[in-house]
Amino acid sequence: MQTAIALILLGFLYGTTSAAETACGYHLKATVSISGAETRRFRVGIADTSSLHRKGLMECSSLPRGQGLLFIFPDLSVRSFWMYRTSMPLAIIFLDDDFRVITVRKGEPNSTLSISSEKPVRYVLEVNWEEGKAILPGQQAMVVFD
Repeated sequence: MQTAIALILLGFLYGTTSAAETACGYHLKATVSISGAETRRFRVGIADTSSLHRKGLMECSSLPRGQGLLFIFPDLSVRSFWMYRTSMPLAIIFLDDDFRVITVRKGEPNSTLSISSEKPVRYVLEVNWEEGKAILPGQQAMVVFD
């Protein structure tokens, strides 16, 4: 009887990766697809407030393949990011108002150097460098929110 109760409690604690699916503390609330030679899809958390913009993926020890974080800003502007307290290399994908890729930059772990979009953008997608390095300027992204 105690074993069955323990298994049920473990099920509640660890759950499945459905509606409660998370990455680095963010609930995954959208899917970003980027079309190119092959379509790349990422389940993403959303950073849409100033405090979430500042937090980003700091303190995140690993980001599973196919997952990321989508930053949404209220206006079109040149954006700058850094990798302070971020322990993995990231592809920082800058997107314009129409979700077109403007540029892709590599974020080096724990760097305090500023990484700029150089052109105005409204959205920024962060994913593992190995998954994002093949994404090219001009490719079109599509976002579907849950």
